[in-house]
Amino acid sequence: HIIDTRQFKRDWVGKVLFPLADKMERMFANRLCNTLLAEKEMISLFVGESLRTRASFDIAMKRLGGGITFESEAARKFSSMAKGESLEDTIAVLNEYGADVIVLRHDKEGGAEKAAAISNIPIINAGDGPGQHPTQALLDLYAILRHKGKIDGLSVAMIGGLEGNRAICSLVYQLAEYDVKIYFVSPEDKKIKTGIKEHLSKRGIWYTEVKDIREVAHLVDVFYQTRTQTNLGTEVWD
Repeated sequence: HIIDTRQFKRDWVGKVLFPLADKMERMFANRLCNTLLAEKEMISLFVGESLRTRASFDIAMKRLGGGITFESEAARKFSSMAKGESLEDTIAVLNEYGADVIVLRHDKEGGAEKAAAISNIPIINAGDGPGQHPTQALLDLYAILRHKGKIDGLSVAMIGGLEGNRAICSLVYQLAEYDVKIYFVSPEDKKIKTGIKEHLSKRGIWYTEVKDIREVAHLVDVFYQTRTQTNLGTEVWD
């Protein structure tokens, strides 16, 4: 399962994942990727709304030669979940269709973890409410490395509505594996979660919080700008 960015340590990311991503980029440029996932099947279950993430997984699966056995958008509204069926029951049923992976976007923090607890096939967390978005964080980290040539020694500004932003939380957990400085730039009522700051402190990562990017722009190597989340669910599983 891919549930939480903290699953991935820097050695694996740097020595396994990123070299493989480099290799696949070269293969894709030469049209050598279109059979890598031949005969593999994906179920795309989007309980929470998404366009870019859903498109990213669907397009990637097809371009790698795989198939999409089933896909559902806004499943909480257009499935038996609307009648009270639990996530666990839905996942248990989908397990019986013989797919190789389920990509799950959920609208509650902890949704992917609950699905993984009962699924016999891998669950990929494509975002769970204000919780995590691990695949986006790995892609963001890869983009930083490609553009800057390194991650150690960088100063990164996280800008916008930080409090319930899953992409920010996930990327910060990954950055905490490196020697970086982090500037959190947000309005007073949208500050980063206390738990994230505690994690950084435990890892010995320097960070500070400011309200105006102009205070620190001259100190920053990477600007990570996110929008304010106006309708992101804040529910957490009991």
